[in-house]
Amino acid sequence: MNNQTQKNESTKTLPSEFYKEERFSTHVNLMKFLLMPFVFFALFGFLVGFPVARVQTVGNYVSAISNFAALAFFIFCGFFTLVPERKKRLKKLSRGLKRSLLFFAILFVGYLAVNVIYLAAIGELRSLISPEILRKRTIFDFLVLSVWPLPVGSGIWFIQSLAYAYLFFFLAEKLKLSKIYIPLLVVLAVLALLSGELAKIVGFPYLGYSYIPGGFLTKAIPFMLVGMLLRKYVDRLARIPRYVFGITFLAGILCSVGELFLLAWTGKLAYTGNMIG
Repeated sequence: MNNQTQKNESTKTLPSEFYKEERFSTHVNLMKFLLMPFVFFALFGFLVGFPVARVQTVGNYVSAISNFAALAFFIFCGFFTLVPERKKRLKKLSRGLKRSLLFFAILFVGYLAVNVIYLAAIGELRSLISPEILRKRTIFDFLVLSVWPLPVGSGIWFIQSLAYAYLFFFLAEKLKLSKIYIPLLVVLAVLALLSGELAKIVGFPYLGYSYIPGGFLTKAIPFMLVGMLLRKYVDRLARIPRYVFGITFLAGILCSVGELFLLAWTGKLAYTGNMIG
């Protein structure tokens, strides 16, 4: 009797068993598919050119809050890469770094070719070697802040920031600095707020910038660390009723819209790439 009871208990599906990486990744792939329209809205806008001004306003809000999709992808990368076992973590980081660098190189060449064709078509091909493109500030913006300097290809910031983040975590693991991850998350979260959407409130004046656009420091690294924390507490999260997550998602949208509206209404809206909600 006792043996049978123990056998039944051992076959029960615990959250840690249910959320095995192979099975969980299937659900995440579905979520990635559902997030793709929001990635499109964030990059290209929502209801662009619609003749009704009120609808255009709604479209601007949808485009702004759709940036959460990019943050979700960073969270997924952190969840599946920053695993508890250090040896496995290093292997995943190395693989992620190689893949992201390859993808970045392909996008860089591809976007460069598209810009050559586009600028040639509008008679502005000389702008590729203009003083504006070659000045130190433009190069710094691209290399450090992931700001693409050409007309087509601004979305490259995502894979560029991801590659930087993978490199950061790989070096941190080599130096055995994993203990700094949580303090680093707190520091970068505050930095993201004060240098991003709240920059106009605090009067961010550094290096001639009115705000710092999201990149590897304010998006990729901190949200990958959020993914690491979600993995650490996934068993606890699995016990939370699903409707709670639905309510939280709706609350996040309301918070984002409320923040956008309040900052715009007070004239303090500087950046819409990383809302608190």
